[in-house]
Amino acid sequence: MQKLKAAVIGAGSTYTPELIEGFIEYKEALPFTEFSLMDIDEKRLEILGNLAKRQFKAAGLNCKVELITDLDRALDGVDFVFGQIRVGKMPARILDEKIPLKYNLLGQETTGAGGFLKALRTVPVIMDITERMKRLSEKDSWLINFSNPSGIIAEAVLNLTDVNMIGLCNAPINMLKDIKEQNGSVPPDFEYVGLNHLSWITSVEPYYPSYYLAYFDKREEKVRECLEAEKTRGEICLELEEKLFKQFADESLCIKPPELAQRGGALYSTAALSSVDSIHNNKNEIHITAAKNKGAVPFMADDDVVEIKCRLGKNGIEPLPVSNYNEHIISLMQKVKVYEKLAVQAALEGSREKALAALEAHPLIGAGENTKLLLNEMLEAHKQYLPKFFM
Repeated sequence: MQKLKAAVIGAGSTYTPELIEGFIEYKEALPFTEFSLMDIDEKRLEILGNLAKRQFKAAGLNCKVELITDLDRALDGVDFVFGQIRVGKMPARILDEKIPLKYNLLGQETTGAGGFLKALRTVPVIMDITERMKRLSEKDSWLINFSNPSGIIAEAVLNLTDVNMIGLCNAPINMLKDIKEQNGSVPPDFEYVGLNHLSWITSVEPYYPSYYLAYFDKREEKVRECLEAEKTRGEICLELEEKLFKQFADESLCIKPPELAQRGGALYSTAALSSVDSIHNNKNEIHITAAKNKGAVPFMADDDVVEIKCRLGKNGIEPLPVSNYNEHIISLMQKVKVYEKLAVQAALEGSREKALAALEAHPLIGAGENTKLLLNEMLEAHKQYLPKFFM
């Protein structure tokens, strides 16, 4: 059986123990024998890397685990690259959440203005990773990306590179889990359509929207909740991470701590490793993932990256046709796709003009003097991560 090598980029993430648990669960189906755990934060990498080694040892897996701070070394000869990066770490997220609220706009890390600034920081870094993969990784290697905003990143990678890539999110698998718990089963012919964090299961009555739709359908209520909250979600996560890292550093810990569930990311590893299993073992199973549309969603362009049911195998990703939708879905998806494409262009070109156009196109933001002020303040706040905007 072919031996596999994996690289985890952003291995200092608190999600890493969850991912390692997935590798252990799929040890029979996926013969990973070598892991490059890479992060630029040496302290976090050492703590989580050593926990990963203890997890593998406790599970009886004899594999090579290297802790690496050099990206090229990490990508050398790998078959699967798992991306879970956060450019600017939690302090940048907290700024993404707080600054828009000053303009009475939603502060959320993947949707609206906050997600836009995260895209500007993250898309260029992901594109750099894909360029290095082409030089250093196996010719048929895959990027399995969970870095947010996942949909915008997929829009960039799938249209501007020829790297094999799956843009994943744990929202779809959790939506299906909720439906199964409520109804006892999920209809085998269910349909799923949308963009990342803007999606619906449409063959279950009534339509079942992603919980992210609350930011669109109850915009004023969500803004008010954020304004009235004592702390942003980022500040809560920062406090939780400090507690988790004390546990991660405990040399007696060799499993994922239960408290990690409070951090979010439920079923993250299941979504990732089940997809890899379907690709590597050519199972041609159906998974919900980001893919180029290629006519599957009739009202979207062929090169639009959408989040739908796809068949995964050694030949890649086959998007499956969608037929259940309504005018509300069409309108929102088309509007947000315009925003996503402009966001990619702004991120890669460092264009303030396209950045402003992207924000104005987003249904949660729109045009106005406040939008210009917001953009200028957010760019200045993240200046160290956005050099192209200040050249």
